[in-house]
Amino acid sequence: MKHRPKKSAARRPDTAKGRPAPKPAKKKSNRPAPKASAASPTAAVKKPQAHLIPRKHKNMVNLVGVVDVQWPGVRATPDGTLKRFYRMDSLITGVEGLLARKDCWLLTGVQDKLGPEDVTKLSFQFLREDKHSLIFQINAANIVGRKGRFSLLVSRNHEEHMRGLERRLQGLELAASKAPGLAVQLLGMGPIFLPDRPGRRKEQRPLLAAITGMPSGVPCNWNRNGQIVLDGATPTTLTLADSDLVRRQVVELVLRCYEPVQRDGIAPPTLRTGDLLVYKPARAPVKVAYAGGDLLGGRPNPVRLIARLFEDRGGGKWLPQDPDNLFRGAVAAVGRERARAWLGDYVRQATGRSVTSPGEEYVDALREYVVE
Repeated sequence: MKHRPKKSAARRPDTAKGRPAPKPAKKKSNRPAPKASAASPTAAVKKPQAHLIPRKHKNMVNLVGVVDVQWPGVRATPDGTLKRFYRMDSLITGVEGLLARKDCWLLTGVQDKLGPEDVTKLSFQFLREDKHSLIFQINAANIVGRKGRFSLLVSRNHEEHMRGLERRLQGLELAASKAPGLAVQLLGMGPIFLPDRPGRRKEQRPLLAAITGMPSGVPCNWNRNGQIVLDGATPTTLTLADSDLVRRQVVELVLRCYEPVQRDGIAPPTLRTGDLLVYKPARAPVKVAYAGGDLLGGRPNPVRLIARLFEDRGGGKWLPQDPDNLFRGAVAAVGRERARAWLGDYVRQATGRSVTSPGEEYVDALREYVVE
C-alpha cells in the first residue's frame, strides 16, 4: 500500500504545541503609496468637497466655519402672478454652492455688518417679488452671538431680468454713496450659478444677486388724492402731511445724487416697480429708503431735473404740494445758496413757460423763497 509523501517542513509553518498555523498574510503591492502633499488635488480638493456640498441643505462648511443654513417654507412658496423661470430647489442649490466657495461674496457682506467673526447661521425666508427680482429676508448670526437681518435680491432669470436688476443696482450703488441716510445699504453683489437643466450640456446659468441691509419700509403706491398707500395685508394710507414729507425726502434724494457738471444721477423713483420703501414709525416722522432704480437719462440741467419732479411716476408726482417742502428738500440736499439759485432759475423759466409748471399760484409761492 502506497503512502502519500509527507509535505516538507519548509512548506509547513510552525505548529508548535498543536496550535493551528495562522493564515498567510496577503501579499502587498510593490507600488509605493502616493504621498499626500499640500499641492495634491486629492488632498486639497476632493476630500473637502465630500462634505462641502452635502445633499441635505444644512450644516454647510466653508472657510469661516460651519454654517447652519435653513430655508423655512421656501420650497413651498406658491407661484406669484409673474412668471417663474426656475424652481426654488434650483435656487437653493445655487445659493448653497455659493456658500461653499472660498470667495463667497454673500458671507463677506454679512461679516461687513456683523463683524469678522465666523458666521454660524443663515435662515432664508421668501418676502416678495417685483418686476426683475425675487427678494428674501436673511436672519444671520455669528459665533459671538451677534445677529442681523439682511435682504437678498436674485434676478428672475439670467437674461433680460438680470440686466434689469443690474440697472437697479447701479442706481442703488450711487444713492448709497451719495445719500446713505435715504437709501438701502448695499453690502455686496455677485453671481449665483443654477444647476443646468437635465439633459443639457451647457454651462450653469448665472443669476445676478445682491445682499443689502434689511430696511424697515415696505413698497407703496398712490391713491387718487395723491396720498401714499403702504402695501401690506392691511394697506395703510398716509395723511396728506406725511405724504408730502415723503415727497420732500425724495426731492432731497434726487438732488443729492445729482452731479451738475456731468449731469448724471438717479431718476425720480417709480413706486409701481418697488423703487422706494416707506416706513411709518408709531411716534416718529415717516422715513423713506431708496431700494434701487434707473439712472438719470438725457443729461438734464438742474432746472430740467426739478421739472421732472412734476412728471407722473407710477400714478403720482413727486412735487411736494407745499412749496416749503420743495425748498427744504433742496436745501437739505445741496445747501441754501445753491438751492436758491437752482429754484430761482426754475421760477424764471416756469414763468416764461419754457419748462413744465405746476401752475402760477405754486410758482408765485415758491418765488418768495428764492427772491431776496
